[in-house]
Amino acid sequence: MNRTFLHCFFLLLSLSVLFFSCQTNNTVIPTVFDAAKQVKIDDSLLVDYLTRRGLKDSFSKTPSGLYYRISKRVPDSLSVAPDSMILNTDTALITNGVKVFFRYEGRLLNDTLFDENITKSLALNFYPGFKTLIAGFEEGILKFRNREEGYLLLPSRLAYGNNVAGKIPRNSCVRFFIRITNVER
Repeated sequence: MNRTFLHCFFLLLSLSVLFFSCQTNNTVIPTVFDAAKQVKIDDSLLVDYLTRRGLKDSFSKTPSGLYYRISKRVPDSLSVAPDSMILNTDTALITNGVKVFFRYEGRLLNDTLFDENITKSLALNFYPGFKTLIAGFEEGILKFRNREEGYLLLPSRLAYGNNVAGKIPRNSCVRFFIRITNVER
């Protein structure tokens, strides 16, 4: 009886090992991120986005792959409240190190809104050049002057890269509408 029991036990053990070893592994093997390939994909997506909307000729492209368009000068009357204590009427391009007050709206290329402060009572502010915001925003803001508004189209590497950020999937190109409300030099 003991011998029969041992044979059955080892038979069941062998079958269990065979059964579990033959099952497919559901583990996802991560793919290697190819940055050079992603640059080409992003540029193709951005060009297609602009072309489908008839905007390709109205945007400029920087060597980094950022697309931008300055739409218009914004009159002072659009401000909900004063955005700084210093009234600045200069028209020089924004430079690194100055204090910039701005409003913005961030969207994916499929028009999904992921962030905005257009409807808030006060504008945000930051100092370009200190790398406190995503690279494309830091670069793009230097294309604006005080009281201008326009658009930035960022390839993924200048936005959130190969990371998920809230509603933003990895490797997403993004679009920002920006309104500069004041600059303190």
